Amino acid sequence: MREAMEDRNMNRKELAMRTAFTEKHISKVLNCKSSISSRFAMALETALDIDAAFWINLQANYDIELACLLEQVKEEVRQTG
Repeated sequence: MREAMEDRNMNRKELAMRTAFTEKHISKVLNCKSSISSRFAMALETALDIDAAFWINLQANYDIELACLLEQVKEEVRQTG
């Protein structure tokens, strides 16, 4: 999302206005503190001209990667504990 914003010389305030989401929400998503919902993905599609499906898939891939890392940590704890 950050790259798409940079490519369009768009700051958080402008993206917030174009998506009707708060700057706080934009910041939380950029800092991985909030997920990309379907509603937000649709707003991003309109604001950035990138399909909502791209944003949903990006979020799903991130969620899977995070789950895999968590499982690896749990396994390491089991092996050492």
